[in-house]
Amino acid sequence: LVCGRPHSDTGTFTDYLLKNGKDNTSKVVSKEQAGAKKAVLEYSLIDYDEERNVSRLLINLITGRHHQIRVQLASRNMPVAGDGKYGGNMAVQVAERIKEVIAETGAEKVNIIAHSKGGLDSRYAISHLGMDKYVATLTTINTPHYGCKFVDMLLGKIPESIQGFVDRKYNKLFTALGDKDPSFLDGVYDLTYKNCSELNASTPDSQLVSYRSVMSKMNSIRSAGFPLNIGYLLNKPYGKGNDGLVTVESGLYGENSKMIEHKGKRGISHGDVIDLFRENIKDFDVREFYVDIVKELKEQGF
Repeated sequence: LVCGRPHSDTGTFTDYLLKNGKDNTSKVVSKEQAGAKKAVLEYSLIDYDEERNVSRLLINLITGRHHQIRVQLASRNMPVAGDGKYGGNMAVQVAERIKEVIAETGAEKVNIIAHSKGGLDSRYAISHLGMDKYVATLTTINTPHYGCKFVDMLLGKIPESIQGFVDRKYNKLFTALGDKDPSFLDGVYDLTYKNCSELNASTPDSQLVSYRSVMSKMNSIRSAGFPLNIGYLLNKPYGKGNDGLVTVESGLYGENSKMIEHKGKRGISHGDVIDLFRENIKDFDVREFYVDIVKELKEQGF
């Protein structure tokens, strides 16, 4: 029994898994990753409960890897129901929070403004967890809708020692922001071009929800400190601009999309749009940025 529904009624999942003996978990990695083992399973859909948004699947294991079924299904946003280790994805938390707000306020619908991967989680909650009936609009801010191609390169070509260095730097930042158990590398696996392509194929926009996207870009490596300045360089070959993590092409989603127009030479980074570094940026007031988004929604009748 899994959350959601597979894109096809029958199919084969092929991935490469890496086991972490320290915390007894496995995760999907690139084929080139040292220690990765090929994992293959076949599935067929038995039935789907639309109201509960759960499916019963018949699984045929071609290989037998550590936590294989749970990991392969969870990596496709179809976690095994009740799986506390791999099934606690953020989309479920988004759905629960939406229902809490509806109950607390008595509102019929909510307007979601979501930053970065939160935009992908919100799209999943809307399309797969039945939240479309509770959501009027979704505005994504610097969300990697089409993945981060530099992540594929990072995971496939950069030595594990450097990956670990980057992971520790990002985790130090996330810990300062209040995350008690951050794991940058675990999070970026969700942002590969492959995984985001699969998400887009299986997660159509709901006709009940109005979607819009906003994106910014850095103008030079000096627009932000580490690690976004390194991300800016790694992203440069893959688009016409980026915010240190997401390319412009990946962040602009749907017809109702726009760029943040910044007059200064600095540009606006992935962190600036949520005031991550608490900087006063000339010609960009992050508070007014969000006030303007809400004002526009209200003017449009939402």
